[in-house]
Amino acid sequence: MPGRLDRKTLESLVRKGEIDTVLTVFPDGYSRLMGKRLTARHFLEHALDDGVHACIYLFTVDMEMEPLPGFTLTSWERGYGDMKMVPDMGTLRLIPWLPKTALVFCDVYTEEGEPVEEAPRWVLKRQIARAAAQGYCVKTAAELELYCFRETFEEARAKRYQNLTPFSTYLEDYHILQTSKEEPLVRAIRNGMEAADVPVETSKGEWGKGQEEINLVYAEALEMADRTVLYKHGAKEIAHLQGCSLTFMAKYDMGAAGSSFHLHSSLWDKAGRKPLFAGNGKGPAHKSAPPLFGHWLGGPEPRDRTVLAMATASRHPGLAIAIAVSTFPAYGRQIAALILLYVLVRAVVLITYNARQKHKLALHLQRERTSDRQAA
Repeated sequence: MPGRLDRKTLESLVRKGEIDTVLTVFPDGYSRLMGKRLTARHFLEHALDDGVHACIYLFTVDMEMEPLPGFTLTSWERGYGDMKMVPDMGTLRLIPWLPKTALVFCDVYTEEGEPVEEAPRWVLKRQIARAAAQGYCVKTAAELELYCFRETFEEARAKRYQNLTPFSTYLEDYHILQTSKEEPLVRAIRNGMEAADVPVETSKGEWGKGQEEINLVYAEALEMADRTVLYKHGAKEIAHLQGCSLTFMAKYDMGAAGSSFHLHSSLWDKAGRKPLFAGNGKGPAHKSAPPLFGHWLGGPEPRDRTVLAMATASRHPGLAIAIAVSTFPAYGRQIAALILLYVLVRAVVLITYNARQKHKLALHLQRERTSDRQAA
């Protein structure tokens, strides 16, 4: 059975009794899937063309689903009205870990037919459109780390998420034997994603006990966002079905290694065929990369460029010194002197750089004000 479905294929599978449920979903502000389960018959007869209604308050809730005050979109005072979920049929796919189930991502609109701009899919679509207007196609890839536990989600909650039992009690970075302990779960996730048309490259053990990393295949930005949300959601459902649990939290335990979400990104030509960050092949890639790569890395905000430059300049020497301290404890005095020298040099360089960037930013803002006065 194919992973990605179109209307004709869905109709055929419904007639044969192979699909009886369609999930109509959208990601909320926390990347959780919200929506409704529809009978496949009702989806085909009504929702596919007319959409599905949901309460607009879903974009104002906290992690415990309690509505928060202060939103322009909606509030207790204004009343929590409806919004319309319109299926994006290009995202319709089979969900193999749930019986006879398909899923489709939806874009959300107000009752007046205007996009709900706060919805994450609309936020991303606006940025993709800005890049396309300049002749670029944005492609991304997600690399997410997670911890696998023997407790069910209900048991973990009853324990207040403390003293959980990881599948492995050994640091398992790239470790085949240790990762075999959680392989029934991770294999089910890999294969389930593949069958749902969320292509997976690899899985591997990470630095923590019971910690895995699963990498998804590159795709255009919106497609990758949909895949990533579905992957995180589906991984939790699969763990639940196997009587265990997992978490993507950045730091579930202060004594354990954190879990990262590495988001790889690049610009391609408008057709999405030619990568634009590739160098000329002469010398190291980072030295032969075009200026566009630096502009993309620096970002659109001048203040962000300063912070990024400082963080980049500080990170790797700092890591090297931290590793040296733990690896060569006998050289404590020498390393202490090195740390002091590093801090002093870093302070001088960053203070000088920051002053220069502030001066450049002031000139930039002055030019903008002058331009605004002239335009007025």
